[in-house]
Amino acid sequence: MSLDSSVIDAFRAVVLDASQDHALSAEMLKFPSTAALIEQVEKVDVDALLSARDFVIDAIADGCEDELLARYRELTSLDNAASRSFKNAMLQLLARSADGNEALLQAQYDSASGMTDALGALSAAVAGNAECRDELLVQFGERWQDTPLVMDKWFMLQASVDEDDVIDRITALQQHPAFSFNNPNRVRSLLGAFAALNLSQYHRADGAGYQFLTDIIK
Repeated sequence: MSLDSSVIDAFRAVVLDASQDHALSAEMLKFPSTAALIEQVEKVDVDALLSARDFVIDAIADGCEDELLARYRELTSLDNAASRSFKNAMLQLLARSADGNEALLQAQYDSASGMTDALGALSAAVAGNAECRDELLVQFGERWQDTPLVMDKWFMLQASVDEDDVIDRITALQQHPAFSFNNPNRVRSLLGAFAALNLSQYHRADGAGYQFLTDIIK
């Protein structure tokens, strides 16, 4: 299986276009969610759809890695919202490449002066299943535990970890001091995000995802 080179070339052109608004470039590097793709078909094979989506993203990440790295480094000196958004969109792809670029994820997280770049590195680590992911999740949660909106994002990332033990992770997080079933936003960020974003685990063939959410609702 291979991805048509014209698709990779199109993404490479977005990365290299120095004249385009960085905020627009960032949006153009984002991929449709699985939920959005599901809406386009009548009958859904979730595993096949997820596999195809992952294949396309990984192929683009590998095919554009050199350009992504060069452009990312160009933007590290720029401190504005649009450039940060573009830089973090590229970091998401770099985390999905065969190399993983884990040192780059760690470096951005360690040097982040604010939430946006720290969250960007953390999101990329989760998307790429980086080895540093769990340690960054711990550090981020400790740093931002008193900021409710940021913690909502943190719980959402935890729920989106695509590993078979994610249900155990979510169960443990229900005992976290920042979680409460009396807080609708927090419930949506952890449990709602699991069902809406982590489709490979929610729709797993053994039914464990459905059973988990059913038990909580009961």
